Amino acid sequence: TTTTTTTTLDFEGDCSVWSDGVRNEAGLAFDRDGVLWGVENGADRLFREDLGGDLKEDNPAEEVNRLDEEGAFYGYPQCFTEYDLPFGRGRGTVWAWPDFLESHGDEWCRQNAKPPVLALQAHSAPLGITFFNGTSKSCPGTFPAALDGQAFIGFHGSWNRDVPTGYKVVRVPHVANASSEVLDFLWHGGTTGAKWPSGFRPVDVVFDGCGRLLVSSDGTRYSNGQYSEGVVVRICYGDCGGANYSAIWSDRKENTANEWYETTAFHASAAVLASLLLTGLFACFFFCRSSSKQQRRAAPSSTTKNPAVVELPGKAADENQSEKKV
Repeated sequence: TTTTTTTTLDFEGDCSVWSDGVRNEAGLAFDRDGVLWGVENGADRLFREDLGGDLKEDNPAEEVNRLDEEGAFYGYPQCFTEYDLPFGRGRGTVWAWPDFLESHGDEWCRQNAKPPVLALQAHSAPLGITFFNGTSKSCPGTFPAALDGQAFIGFHGSWNRDVPTGYKVVRVPHVANASSEVLDFLWHGGTTGAKWPSGFRPVDVVFDGCGRLLVSSDGTRYSNGQYSEGVVVRICYGDCGGANYSAIWSDRKENTANEWYETTAFHASAAVLASLLLTGLFACFFFCRSSSKQQRRAAPSSTTKNPAVVELPGKAADENQSEKKV
């Protein structure tokens, strides 16, 4: 027997606005102290003559927002955040969007809009954020305690930037610090730029119960116009424990020489899918299929000797490889 309960919610009478002026805050996560954080996708096609004209390549910034104040206003649509302006005041500065210059100038924005904690490269398209809880775990492959409390963000990647950016996972050691480094953690290591030839595009990130990082990709069009498949990648430190995750996509003839293959099958358990759905930020496609795997880089922490392992394809990164700063 199945019982269905329906609850009617009156948004005006039962609810209040927690955060206002956010734009496409696609990724949300609580840190270990119960503080809510969001990653925001900025607008496109920014042009302001007094700040340098066509600014769309590196502005407005994507944002990491600390959503800890009920009713706070974060600027959209009247304001935007600087990432790299020819005549700006520095990364993280709030400015008026061109359409609102007369009604809501720059000073209005700085007095009324809560600025982001971190300003990220424009058009990176952050869609997921998660925090590592460094509590000791007995599982194989758990991340080292030295990364406790650090944030991991999935960048879906740009669609309209002259030089593509994103398509990776980054690590933020001190997310509450505006000057924190943003380090590449999983990125395309080829010579063809940020895009993966296979169409891999990170969406959400979440740690499993053993402290290993799961990264989903919804797939995108690759060179011949076909779509790649949605996948889940698991990243471990040391041995992943022999689980049944393996290669994640079909053979692509156009892949570059730096990529390598091994025919195998991909299996994602219902438990993994349930864990990802709990974030409420995306849906994963998963299935069993024949595929081949593509090289990925997972940079080790400088504080541990155990390299990070991307279980798909399951080889450790070079221990001498260092993370990139962005």
